[in-house]
Amino acid sequence: MTVSLPPREAGADLRSAAGRGGAIARLGLRRSSLDVVDLIVAAHASFARVVVLYLVLLGGWGIAAGLRGNAPSGSYLGALVIAEGVALLQGLLGVANLFARPPQNTIHLLYGVALALALPLAWSYTRGRPGGRVSLMLGVSALFAAGLGIRGLTTGG
Repeated sequence: MTVSLPPREAGADLRSAAGRGGAIARLGLRRSSLDVVDLIVAAHASFARVVVLYLVLLGGWGIAAGLRGNAPSGSYLGALVIAEGVALLQGLLGVANLFARPPQNTIHLLYGVALALALPLAWSYTRGRPGGRVSLMLGVSALFAAGLGIRGLTTGG
């Protein structure tokens, strides 16, 4: 199947076609209302909500295990690693978005960095401590990180 380009109008040049969406405009197609920046912004906001909800669940899990005196299980530690990975992915989307559409409030960046550091710092602090207290500390740290995420959501604009 071949696609033929529409005839060029008099006086039209490649710069004006590129300004209207490049190849999309040259083919006479309508440009979607979502561009790449909008997609990154939406993904950044969606991952932020996912991270907050996931951290709240992990906080409850850790506190419940700690109150029962149980050491963190491999499943719980794996879930914390997943939470950190999703938080880092969300942060990378934020960095990708930083120059195209910076946050309205720059403290948003501080909350993002603090969120990315909260769980690794909690893990390094609890390393080598006895069982149930570790679960409790990690659970409280996950809730603290969720609070940082909520503050990030409220300052992101």
